[in-house]
Amino acid sequence: MKLRILEWKNTTTLYIATVQPLDRFIPGTMHELKRKGPEIWMVGRLKSGGGDDLYALGYRKYDLDFEEAKQRATAAIERYNALYEAGRDPLA
Repeated sequence: MKLRILEWKNTTTLYIATVQPLDRFIPGTMHELKRKGPEIWMVGRLKSGGGDDLYALGYRKYDLDFEEAKQRATAAIERYNALYEAGRDPLA
């Protein structure tokens, strides 16, 4: 499934781009997969039995403004989709 940014959330420390509805995931399985610079990948286990998948991308406000976070999130989702379409694991 091709991902896209569904909504932006704003916490005191993060801009969060959700890319899949929360109800697709098993409750209690959300966790941080990786951090690279100001970017945080949050994943969870899909209810459909498809393993773990990306739920959201977080960006630290300390490092980026909202426009920079939007640009980085768009680029990350484009990379994710390209890897998925090429048959490679985008979470690796």
